[in-house]
Amino acid sequence: MERGRHDGFTWDFFVSYTSADAAWATWIAWHLEENDYKVLIQAWDSTPGTNWRYQMEQGMIHAARTIAVLSPAYMRSRFGLEEMRSAWAADPQGTLRKLIPVRVEEFRPVGVLSTVVSLDLFGLSEPEARERLRTDIRATLDGREKPSASPDFPAPIVEGRPGQAPPPGPRSTDRPLLVGQPRPMPMFPAELPKIWNVPEPTARFVDRPELDQLTEAMAGDRPLVALTGTAGIGKTSLALEYVRAYRADFDAVWWVPAGRTDQIANQVSAAAPLLGLPAETSAASVLAQLDAGHRRWLLVVDASTSRDALPDWLPTTSGDGRILVTSRDDRWDAHGQVIHAEALDRAHAVELLADRLPAIDRTAAGEIADRFGGLPQALDQAAHLMISESLQARHYLDELRADPLALLAEGEAPGRPGITAVTLSDASIRLVDANAPTAGELLRLAAHADTATPFPLWLLRDHPDALTSNTTPPSPDGPSPDAPWSAAAEGLRAATARPRVLARAVSDLQSHGLVRYQGDELHLPSVLVTVLRGRTTPDHAAHLNASIGRLLHAALPENVVGDPATWQAWHTLLPHALAVLENTSPDQDTPETAWLAEHAAAYRLERGQPAEAELLATRAAQARERLDGPDHPDTLAARHIYLRAALNNDNFAEAGPLAERNADDRERLLGPDHRDTLASRETLARVYQKTGHLDNAEALFTQNLADRKAALGDRDPDTLESRHNLGAVMAQGGRRLEATEILLPTHSAQVSVLGPEHPHTLDTAHRIAVTYRGMGATTAALGYAEPVTEAREEVLGPLHPATLDSHHSLGLTYRQAGRYHDAIRELDQAFNGRDKALGPNHVHTLESAQALGRSYLDSGQPERATPALEHTLTGREKTLGPDHPTTIQSCKRLADAFIENGSPGKATPHLHRGLLHYENFNGEAHPP
Repeated sequence: MERGRHDGFTWDFFVSYTSADAAWATWIAWHLEENDYKVLIQAWDSTPGTNWRYQMEQGMIHAARTIAVLSPAYMRSRFGLEEMRSAWAADPQGTLRKLIPVRVEEFRPVGVLSTVVSLDLFGLSEPEARERLRTDIRATLDGREKPSASPDFPAPIVEGRPGQAPPPGPRSTDRPLLVGQPRPMPMFPAELPKIWNVPEPTARFVDRPELDQLTEAMAGDRPLVALTGTAGIGKTSLALEYVRAYRADFDAVWWVPAGRTDQIANQVSAAAPLLGLPAETSAASVLAQLDAGHRRWLLVVDASTSRDALPDWLPTTSGDGRILVTSRDDRWDAHGQVIHAEALDRAHAVELLADRLPAIDRTAAGEIADRFGGLPQALDQAAHLMISESLQARHYLDELRADPLALLAEGEAPGRPGITAVTLSDASIRLVDANAPTAGELLRLAAHADTATPFPLWLLRDHPDALTSNTTPPSPDGPSPDAPWSAAAEGLRAATARPRVLARAVSDLQSHGLVRYQGDELHLPSVLVTVLRGRTTPDHAAHLNASIGRLLHAALPENVVGDPATWQAWHTLLPHALAVLENTSPDQDTPETAWLAEHAAAYRLERGQPAEAELLATRAAQARERLDGPDHPDTLAARHIYLRAALNNDNFAEAGPLAERNADDRERLLGPDHRDTLASRETLARVYQKTGHLDNAEALFTQNLADRKAALGDRDPDTLESRHNLGAVMAQGGRRLEATEILLPTHSAQVSVLGPEHPHTLDTAHRIAVTYRGMGATTAALGYAEPVTEAREEVLGPLHPATLDSHHSLGLTYRQAGRYHDAIRELDQAFNGRDKALGPNHVHTLESAQALGRSYLDSGQPERATPALEHTLTGREKTLGPDHPTTIQSCKRLADAFIENGSPGKATPHLHRGLLHYENFNGEAHPP
């Protein structure tokens, strides 16, 4: 190689790399400097006292070219990508070839690197790689890669005839490994250690975050690292990828399959001849010899059942040796560092499928990934089946939806003939059922809860009586003594009252790699859940579902409405409650499922999800009427929750007549002064208010306030609710001053009785702020609007409708005060939040879009107003119709934006449309 001439540059090349590729980087730099190029590389130039970040910045500026050592690890490195982008930005067209990507692993670069031709060193012997580096660097400097001799005549190559490529020469790794052998140059990264028996990967590795965690752990001070995870999670492939990436760090790497514990010693002893030891040397002596020679060695014990299964002679070395164990059992903390392999997230799972099937539809791949819970074994199996049968992903999905268990039993993953996700699960399930039936029943119980949420074990310990006993009278969902699973069900019921027995059941599941136990919760892979559900008889599944329903009924708080202290429990357990309801036919609802539906509806209503609440409340009301009759207090309570949900969901056609009926029924059955009767009257008044009958609403609110004062007292929370509602309806009718005279003392009382951050207290504070804004008292309005917005964000969450109402109202108040920057910030948050929570065409979303556009106009930014106002117009055309007055108002606002933005031509059709509407409504002769 000839030295390049780069006048004015300090270095010919700056080598950018990540620590995982340090061996490649130093090998490349070595051979460049051997050929008289000047190279800047951190491994050699970062001496004590060096400010390396400054030196790197100088390298990026004063090096003629940057060599980026590319691998998946490099693509994850923030500093590496910064260095690469700096070189690319200096020559984005590539005319000066300032960025030279050198791929050291086979993968597809993304982003700007996908368009830059790379120099590839992977898959080559050392002489081939050295020659490739020499010729390609020379071609980069020259700008052309014309060969010095004529290419071979392109005749077909026939075995044994001239023209056939010569066989590769001996690899440089065929030299003996000597203790203390000097290493005058870095080891070529493609070389393998002399002592090496690592199997070849069966499929291309797709990057995952655990590889970085494993790399860090293996570089730590604990000699044993356990890589754990459930069956099919990809532990072996992760271990293989680590060994492949860091093979240059070890003088010996020995792979031991641990399927048969009694054969581990023989597997290790097989390395003895490579060390010059007799073949009959014991395994302990082999490892001792490696330690005595100060060799850097790695022993990989693949698929160990547990630490107890490892032989006693396996040392906890303090020398240069490392032990990497893969195991389904995650209880290795006492013996080394544990890295738990998680299922692939959606992006990585789709990447795996796309790697196997480049043409796969990404949407279909995403659904396949979701249904398999990101389990690599199942994804590889799916890809193998689609490839072998030329099956399109959408057709595979159709079969997967119809019968997931049958499809999971077909195909195989690369390198694992006859092994499917189902056979892996079945083998472990059979072992548990045979040896630990209580653990098997616990596993099935957790599998029949929500598939995407861990199962809380504390449910069983805290509420053991919720499980059915064989000694109790027969029930439709209780276990029959003759059922084959009844003994296991009784065993689990008994275990819930004995913490040690329950803990032993969890331990049995852990030892077989069926669950991960963390934070007193059981985590089950979704594929295992599919297998378990498919292997459970209908009567057993019904019993398990009913048991979960009873556990939840016992654990969940009763009083949800207006009580934030209960919301965390509902947030945690709601997915399991919904799973119980999903697994129960509505016509088979029990008192427990009716209770779950009713109270889940109430919780969702409190969390600002009226549409979901209405569906649940409908089911609860129907179940209660079927179970208890139309006049039972529980039926009327469920109907009341339904009315509140329908009202908040703007379903007035249903809510109106039923609200009047429910109020009458409660008065007839409970009496006129009963708390529930008064609550139903308040709901009826709110129906009047929301449908625009403000006089009727005010009259009923006034009467109900008087009745609540008499029956409940002046400071009862329900009485304060009536005072709030009366003030709100008065403000809505334009009597704002009178409204504040009611709302202000109501708020003070709520602060005292409920607390300053109670949702009802915040509702009144919000109403005061809106009322003051309507009166033009901007400063007073901000005094309430700012703190209530912050408090609602904290108490209710950023996407709760009430929080978004506060952002919208605060934005309008800021605009009224002329603080347009603040107004735009709040209205933008309201618009985006409502778009996400309510949908792009919801009436409140469009209100925020319109207000945001107006604020941009008022602040002199018509170009930014246009998109918001166009969104408003399009949405109102869809929801209200093209001739609705509110839609025409949006036309006018958009026309104003076009005019102020210097585009009167674009404004003309909107102005004509407004004029036409005006003429049609008022007549042509009507004065403008």
